[in-house]
Formats: sequence, C-alpha cells, structure tokens
Amino acid sequence: MIPALDSIVSSSGAIAVHPERLLCDAVICRVFAGGDPLYSDAHHLSNSGAVFVMPAFAELLAAPVNH
Repeated sequence: MIPALDSIVSSSGAIAVHPERLLCDAVICRVFAGGDPLYSDAHHLSNSGAVFVMPAFAELLAAPVNH
C-alpha cells in the first residue's frame, strides 16, 4: 500500500506522514515507549502511540502551505 500512497502523493503534491518510519528502524519496530504500549491492536496506534508520532504531524501542520 505504501507504493500506491507514494504515487498519489507525488502526483498530487500532497504530503504523507509514514508513522512506521518513526516507529521502526532497520531491525525492529517499537511496540512500547516508556513502558506504554504504542498500539491498541495490530493496526491502530494507542493514545501513547499517537503522542509518540505527534511531533511529526505537528511539524507538518505548523509549516506554511505553499501553493
């Protein structure tokens, strides 16, 4: 699904945030931070997970939009 999303992003000028890039490195994907679970199930972030990736979204939302 990521290649399809990347294709849409590149053709539309949209910006995509890939939370898995924040949660995973070349070896493992983090499932806990500070003892708190980052996922509420196999496909959804928990509140702690949302807080963990929030800085990436906040940075994009704070940036000016250039059209």
